[in-house]
Amino acid sequence: VFATLIGVERDGRLEVGVASAPALGRRWWAARGEGALAGPTGPGRDEPAEPRLSTCPRSLGLATPNCASAA
Repeated sequence: VFATLIGVERDGRLEVGVASAPALGRRWWAARGEGALAGPTGPGRDEPAEPRLSTCPRSLGLATPNCASAA
């Protein structure tokens, strides 16, 4: 499944994050102090979501266009 993942860090603190999976018609987002939301893509379709700790590596500065070629 293809998904777009975006996070914003300021002064070493994660401030906001978004994950969007168009093929699933789903989007998840959260902002510091605002909670987390999830729902189908499109306006006015939000529902609360339980935030979870990510196990992704902290450094995401490098991207590989084709992950299979990186192995």
